[in-house]
Amino acid sequence: MSLTKGSTIFASAGIAVLALTSAPAMAYTGPGLGLGAIGTALGIIAALLLMLISIVWYPFKRMLRKMRGEQAPVRPSRTPRTPRPAPTSAPADPKVP
Repeated sequence: MSLTKGSTIFASAGIAVLALTSAPAMAYTGPGLGLGAIGTALGIIAALLLMLISIVWYPFKRMLRKMRGEQAPVRPSRTPRTPRPAPTSAPADPKVP
């Protein structure tokens, strides 16, 4: 089904009219639902703020290091591990049926 520009505008207008003319639900939202909704909203806001802070912090930290003339901390290199010997297969016990 392909929608033309006119039909998209007509459908959008119809949805807007239905949404604006609806009657209130007169539903009771108890304290549990209210606190849950507030907690969810605050959690989403906190996550978005932490995301923005984390995106901004790393370049800001690099800029401060350059201004101070400090070098970035060097991580110690990992020493190569010695390879483990391949497991040897023991001969099967002839006494076991």
